Amino acid sequence: MPGFPSGMESLNDLAANVNIITGPNASGKSSTARAIQELIWHNNTKGLRLQGSVKIDNDAWEIDIDSGRIRTERNGIDEQLKGLPSLEGHKRYLLALHNFVEGDENDLAKEIAKQSIGGFDLDAAQNELGYSDRIQNLGATDFKKFKDSENKYRAIREEQKSLKREEDSLVQLRSQKEKAEIANKLNEFYTKVAEYLESKLIYNQLTDQINEFPESITKLTGNEHNQIQEYEKEIEECVIKIDKASAEIEKSKNELKKLTISASGIEEKTILEIQERLEKLGDLDRNIADFKSQIIQEKIKEKTALNSVDDSIDPSEWKNLNIQDVTGLDKMLRDAHQALGENRFLNSEIDLLEVEAKKFQKENLKSETYTYGIKTLAEWLKDPTDSKGIPLKTVIVISTSGIIAAIVTYFIGWIGILLGILLFIAAYLFAKSANGNGSNSLDIRENDFKKSGLKSPSSWDNENVANRIDELIAQLSDGKESERIGQRLKDCQSKLKNLQIRMDSLNAVRQHWIEKLQAAPGFPESSSNDFSSLYWFLTHVKNWQEAFIQRKALEVKSSEAKEQYENELNKINALFNNSNLTETKDIIEAKATFSELKKEEIIRRNETQIIQQKEEGINELSNLKKKSNERRLSIFQTIGIDEKDKDSIQELIKQLAGFKLLEKDFYSSEQAFLKLESQLHAHSLFNDYEEEIKGLAIDEAKEKANLNKEIANKKEEIQNEIVGIETLINDKKKGHELEDLLTEKEEALDELHLLYERNLASTTGELIISELKKETQNKNRPEVFKRANEIFNKITLGRYELKLNEKEGSSFEANDKVLKRSYNLSELSTGTRVQLLLSVRLAYVETVESAIKLPLLADELLANSDDERAKAIIEALIEISREGRQVFYFTAQADEVGKWMAHLAPTDLEYKVIQLNSKGNEIYNADQFQPELSNLIFTQDIPKPIGKSHKEYGGILAVPAFNLLTQENSELHLWYLIEDLELLYSALNRGLKTWGQLESYHKNNGKIEHFDEVIFNQLSDQITVLNRFQELHKVGRSKQIDRSILQDSGAISSSFIDKVSEKVIELKGDPVLLIQALRSGEILRFRSDSADELEHYLLTERFIDDNEILENEDILVRMQALISNLDLQAEDIERFLKRI
Repeated sequence: MPGFPSGMESLNDLAANVNIITGPNASGKSSTARAIQELIWHNNTKGLRLQGSVKIDNDAWEIDIDSGRIRTERNGIDEQLKGLPSLEGHKRYLLALHNFVEGDENDLAKEIAKQSIGGFDLDAAQNELGYSDRIQNLGATDFKKFKDSENKYRAIREEQKSLKREEDSLVQLRSQKEKAEIANKLNEFYTKVAEYLESKLIYNQLTDQINEFPESITKLTGNEHNQIQEYEKEIEECVIKIDKASAEIEKSKNELKKLTISASGIEEKTILEIQERLEKLGDLDRNIADFKSQIIQEKIKEKTALNSVDDSIDPSEWKNLNIQDVTGLDKMLRDAHQALGENRFLNSEIDLLEVEAKKFQKENLKSETYTYGIKTLAEWLKDPTDSKGIPLKTVIVISTSGIIAAIVTYFIGWIGILLGILLFIAAYLFAKSANGNGSNSLDIRENDFKKSGLKSPSSWDNENVANRIDELIAQLSDGKESERIGQRLKDCQSKLKNLQIRMDSLNAVRQHWIEKLQAAPGFPESSSNDFSSLYWFLTHVKNWQEAFIQRKALEVKSSEAKEQYENELNKINALFNNSNLTETKDIIEAKATFSELKKEEIIRRNETQIIQQKEEGINELSNLKKKSNERRLSIFQTIGIDEKDKDSIQELIKQLAGFKLLEKDFYSSEQAFLKLESQLHAHSLFNDYEEEIKGLAIDEAKEKANLNKEIANKKEEIQNEIVGIETLINDKKKGHELEDLLTEKEEALDELHLLYERNLASTTGELIISELKKETQNKNRPEVFKRANEIFNKITLGRYELKLNEKEGSSFEANDKVLKRSYNLSELSTGTRVQLLLSVRLAYVETVESAIKLPLLADELLANSDDERAKAIIEALIEISREGRQVFYFTAQADEVGKWMAHLAPTDLEYKVIQLNSKGNEIYNADQFQPELSNLIFTQDIPKPIGKSHKEYGGILAVPAFNLLTQENSELHLWYLIEDLELLYSALNRGLKTWGQLESYHKNNGKIEHFDEVIFNQLSDQITVLNRFQELHKVGRSKQIDRSILQDSGAISSSFIDKVSEKVIELKGDPVLLIQALRSGEILRFRSDSADELEHYLLTERFIDDNEILENEDILVRMQALISNLDLQAEDIERFLKRI
């Protein structure tokens, strides 16, 4: 084998039904499939070496292929394998996914179309015979030629009319012709009389048979016995419920007797009044408590103020003490404290300054002297010396630094001194390291320094001179500080003098307050400068007065609140007394009593409500009981049977079926009789022969008809004789001219007749071929098409049916039974396309070959199908295997193996799983190969309806609403149709959700648990009712439109299409509102004539219906005739339509 130079492992003991070949890519699955096909057809055996054993019926066949040499044996004897399909069809036994995705099976579609019409190609026949619906009309040459001869003939005939009228022989012939015409009418009349009498005889016979049944049977519907039992059951249930309700009423009345409040209860406004007064009472209680707390606080304030002065005095005289304003006293105290503070500060500052001044009184030199000395010594240091000394540049730097240090010291004190010392040390160290020449001016500098009166350095060298400069800088700083202290001392002494003036003024103010208040109890006796005692005395007195006044005001408010509290409590007790409740002493008891009142009132209301509800329930049950009894009695009254004779109804019902059949025949006979009677009375001869036919027998009427028929048959002979005479007269009058014209006319008429026959043949042929195509589209489809349609419908759960499109060639299509439209292969999803073509292939191999059932080879067909459709595909292959065909399924997917095993396990089929690998193939039984099945789902996730009502189950299923205006009945969810929840669950669990799916599935032999033909017919009747209801419901109601409708109308230009489309969306597709919006100018610059054009289109295409809308009541009235002919109960129809 190609790809396996060393050969493949053998496959032994294959299963007779299903063999699943699995393994990774390149493990030999495709080679195995090819080997099986080559063993059958020997298509391309060059380079192959194959050996296979086949069992057909009871014969053992051996097939040996060796690079093109083929040998076959049957039971050990050489023999060729016969009965195989043609080689051209071998590819259809290989069901590969890629072939289905890319293929279309158009050749098989053409073959099916051809077989549908008996193997003929109608299109080719139509073209060859020239059949067409195009005919030659009045413009044809033959017709013009005939018209010319006709005109000439008529001209000559006009000339001979006077001669024809003079011929006496024609008068008698015409008289005979009139008699023949009368006889023709009499023949027609007596024929109708005979038919009428026969119909009357049948009608009378059926009338007699109808009258043999009791009159009451005409009033039966067949369901009376069950209705009577239902009504009796309802009556019994009502009696039980009435007794139960009466017991509950008595229980509630006993509960009411236990209550303290009056039986009439408490009015809601009384409860609200008590609640409001309790809230007010609570507020008053809290206010009284607040007042009490505040009074205690004010008393504490009084006590505190009194204790702060003297707790032994009587403060009653303080009440009349007028202290209008202590603001001035407060200011006086602040000013006094400030002045005293400043006094103490200034005296302390003066003492410190005097101590500091004594430290600098050792030398009394001016700061200019120290500055001069520092400058002289600095210049001395600048001058050069004979030895290693300081350069001039360095001296300048040191001098400058010294001056800066002196100035800084003057302003910032000892910090400046420290800075100067550091500068001199740095300059000195730098000078020591430098070389320079000495100066002869040193003596001059020394003399200048001595003249200043300052102490000279201990030695005139650089180090001692520098040290002396530092000392002078320090002394200069001390001098500056001494001057500053002296100035500050003068300033403090001046401020102290000014402060004394302020103190004198404050003492005068203090004396004024002392003279004003010194008679008050507890007034302090203090020194002349004691401002605080006076202030605090006045403050405590003021605090006491404020607390005293506030306490008195609170005591008055508290008293008023207590009075209001008592009044409210009395009013609440009065309301309690009116409600048979005891009086309360305080708010706590009042709230408790009120709570008990509300509790009892709630109990009273609940029990009263229960009594009322139960009494209403009893009334309703009594009415229902009465109504049921009346309905029960009305059944007996309607059929005229005593209610005690209930069993006789059942006997009548048994006779009802026969009566109905007879009644139907009677109705048909009656209609036929009345129709014939009406036709007879409308005949022109009836009035003349009415008395005659009253006693006429059927055979007599037929005899009269035959006699008149014989006379009427002579009419044509007489007519021909008249024409011959007239022609002869014309010949005699005109000679050969008339004859020539007649000949020309006849020739033209013959040619015209030939043209007519050609047109008739062409048109008739075209109509016949069209009708043949239409008639044979489904009726004469071969078995392969019917079987393919059945498989496809099952695989798609009734959603699709197979359709053959014979326009522009032949091709397969899928007809969607829910959306009511067809899809070609290019429009289908990959999964549905695979399922359609698979159905065609499976049907082909089922029906085409019959002698030998060859194996099917399927390659990963489940790849593009969901679990439900995969289940349908597997079941289809299993069904084919049951009929004796071996199936090989090739896959590399473990989940597909699992799906197969899940379906094969419950069956009695023989199957095996073969694992291909490089180490030798392995064959597994069902219990050895265990793939992961946890993720495999083969049923719909539909909740079970256990314990649910039909309405509750619909809520769980979230059934979509059905739009009567826009949706087809095929889109109707099965919940609306099926009330039997077990049957509904079975259908949904099969994946069937809509009527379109269920109808198609059933018609294609699909099986559903609990579903049979009777139920299907009942559901079909309901759909018939829905169709009629939708038809009537749509009257006067407009259809929704969208952008595509606007474009089709041609009334909307491209510049307005977007705006108008947005307006349509805004108006939810309502065409009437759209026209109104356009005419009212809601879309600027839209022309009124365009709106008129759009309205005309919408009216013409029935998007707008200007008829009056029918109400539901009117619709139901118009549907009565339809409903009466259906085997449905009115109650069932009403429930069905209400659900929608």
